[in-house]
Amino acid sequence: MDVPILAAEEDFLSAARQMSRWLERVLSVEYHRYPLTAGGWRPPVNVYEDGTAYWVVAELAGIEAHEISLRMEGNRLILSGQRTVPRPPGDEAGRRYASAVRLHVMEIDHGPFQRIIELPEPVCHERIEASLGNGFLWVKLPKRAG
Repeated sequence: MDVPILAAEEDFLSAARQMSRWLERVLSVEYHRYPLTAGGWRPPVNVYEDGTAYWVVAELAGIEAHEISLRMEGNRLILSGQRTVPRPPGDEAGRRYASAVRLHVMEIDHGPFQRIIELPEPVCHERIEASLGNGFLWVKLPKRAG
């Protein structure tokens, strides 16, 4: 979306009206149905290490297991997926949401996401375990022996 460039002769009220229209558009639900950047959003993670494994926990509230992809590339864990826009209870199909509900604050990220976690040493790919519960994805990455 282009931000309007105002000619020098336009008065302050005209500029204020244009900015108001632009802000209404930016804050509308329709504008935010798609991510603002090509890479989407990045879920917050913690990475722990004990004597036998690395543990990665990602905050993924509102996301089902089938919407998450995990893969390894060398020492990098690549976590990606998609989160839909949260909808009011009873409006999961989104019929009422877009037309009758006015959005005042939108802070919950949605759309595609990706997070790449570089691990300090090789892990045993065949023994990786993952579980999703209470909005957190836990990934156990056992260290290679030797």
